[in-house]
Amino acid sequence: MFLSDGDPNDTPAEIMESLKLLVEDVPTLITMVYGLDIDNQILRDVSTHEFTKYGVSDPAIMPSTGQFEELRTYSSFENLGPAPKSGHFW
Repeated sequence: MFLSDGDPNDTPAEIMESLKLLVEDVPTLITMVYGLDIDNQILRDVSTHEFTKYGVSDPAIMPSTGQFEELRTYSSFENLGPAPKSGHFW
């Protein structure tokens, strides 16, 4: 499990290189990425393993494509329109 606030300190290339090393060790890994009140391209690219986009070669065996899902905290609901997916975290 990897948790992030979605605003990485590492460069996207460093993140993808780390992910590549992980999927080479665990080729059956399925990457599920959740953004809590955030949706950005690096989170989406981590979930779909876009290694070459960041100058990192693909692993020998590509893992199954994961998924990105944005969650909203209860306090961030700004209107009473269609309910977004939400989460509550302690």
